Amino acid sequence: MRPIATTETTKARRRHRRRRRFALITSGVLVALAAGWGVWHTASGRSQHGSLAVGKLDPHNVAVLYFDDASDDHHLRYLADALTEALIKDLGTVRALDVVSPNGVAAFRDAQLGTDSIASLLHSGTLLKGSVEGVGEQVNVVIRLFDGNIGGSALDKLKFTLPA
Repeated sequence: MRPIATTETTKARRRHRRRRRFALITSGVLVALAAGWGVWHTASGRSQHGSLAVGKLDPHNVAVLYFDDASDDHHLRYLADALTEALIKDLGTVRALDVVSPNGVAAFRDAQLGTDSIASLLHSGTLLKGSVEGVGEQVNVVIRLFDGNIGGSALDKLKFTLPA
């Protein structure tokens, strides 16, 4: 005979389903945004393989750094990791891009290095950094795009809010 589900068990199942649905929706949004950015980046003529100067990093070599969990109690690390790995996997399907693997960027998860240093070590002309932060019943996701050849501040920033 099967035991009757308690209220707490039911709540836990609902919470798990919501988190899973949120991760899937967020992954889809990030992938669409990243793919759109990749198309724009390639089409804009900024990154032509033949026009690279000696010593410059190729913008087609992309490193997606592990997203930061900016929540107070770091309870969104699972989501930050899932988004990072989904983005790496999906960008890896774009033939025009050479994407650094999750193991390749893992060493820089908590590194206190500048984006230009990380780009140089990974031989990546393009870096994506992100963060997730829980605010009440919502999660803020921020993605920043960096040119590995110049480092410094982000070239572009995308921010969106999703329900938790």
